[in-house]
Amino acid sequence: MTAAAASRRAAVGRAAGAAGRAAGILLIAASWGCGAAPTAAPDHSAAAGQGAPAGQGAAAGKGAAPTIVRNAADPFAALVAEDPHGRPIPFGEFAGKVRVIDLWASWCGPCRMTIPELNKLYDRYRDKGLVVVGLSVDENPADVLEFQRSMPMRYPSGMFNRGLASRIGEPSSIPTTLLIDRNGVVRRTFVGYVDAPTLESVVRGLL
Repeated sequence: MTAAAASRRAAVGRAAGAAGRAAGILLIAASWGCGAAPTAAPDHSAAAGQGAPAGQGAAAGKGAAPTIVRNAADPFAALVAEDPHGRPIPFGEFAGKVRVIDLWASWCGPCRMTIPELNKLYDRYRDKGLVVVGLSVDENPADVLEFQRSMPMRYPSGMFNRGLASRIGEPSSIPTTLLIDRNGVVRRTFVGYVDAPTLESVVRGLL
């Protein structure tokens, strides 16, 4: 593990002292995910008025009325990630599709459960308009390539960057999974591991 990656993991300890709602997120992370960064991700789910199920993820805005702007430009279309080889992954190619964005890391145990399930989900629904995008928070792309040799990803996979963080926010725990509808609205956010049947049910409702 690189010094930068070790520093990212050490940030988890610093995050543990955060007060208020961060404490709830960290409690979920301890049970279902791995710590990733001290900055809590913004609550995109409030735009859709849907929160993640208790014990599986964290999202605010529960009970709020859905707010979906049908004709607005897709806010994710201008984003660009790079795969571990440095090749661009333009998010504009995913506009008009249902998107599952998975924030993960090579050193995250629960991510090893999530990735095979995402492979199956992508294979099952890609022809119906679903795309899965994996975004690694690893500092070193070589760590991702080494990981993928033993656990291939059959969906687009890139490196998390500042441009993506400006739209998605820094994850407070990994895995963090965002479900985005065809209009570019984040409809659900799961912080920590989310089981395959729950994820598939939400995806089917958006297709």
